[in-house]
Amino acid sequence: MFKRNKGEFIDDVSFISDGMKIRGSIESIGNVRIDGSVHGNVSAAGNVTIGDKGIVEGDIKAKTMTVGGKVLGSVIVHEKLILEDGSKLTGDIFSKVLVIEEGANFSGKCEMKQAPQTSVAHPKPELRKENGIPVQSELRTLFQSKSANDE
Repeated sequence: MFKRNKGEFIDDVSFISDGMKIRGSIESIGNVRIDGSVHGNVSAAGNVTIGDKGIVEGDIKAKTMTVGGKVLGSVIVHEKLILEDGSKLTGDIFSKVLVIEEGANFSGKCEMKQAPQTSVAHPKPELRKENGIPVQSELRTLFQSKSANDE
C-alpha cells in the first residue's frame, strides 16, 4: 500500500451510491460523488458531485461542485459551482463562479468573489460633498477608480 503525504490531492472518486445513507462528516483528499444521502458536512479537495437522486443535509466545501439533486446547507466552492436543471439548493453560497441552469432552484444568499485568503481590500476614496450630496466630478473619479481596482 502506498503512503500519501498529508494534504496531497488524489484524482480518485469516492462514491456514495443510491440507497446508501451516511450520518456524519465526510472528508476527502480527492473527488466525491453522492447519489445517496448524507446527513453531515462534506469536504473535498477536488470536485463534489451531487447526483439527481443525491441529498446532502450539511455544509459542503470543495474546489468545484455540481448539484443535480438536493442540498440543505451552506456551500463554499473555491472555483465553480453548477446548479443543474432540477436541482435544489437551500443555503448560502460562496463561490468564485456560479452557473444556475434553467429549472434549478436556489434559496439563500450568494457571494461571488475570490477565496478570502486571496482577496485584497481597497480603501474607499473620500468624496467631496455639497449640501450632503457627492459632487458629480467626484462620483466620476470614484467609478473610474473602482473600474481600475476591479481589473
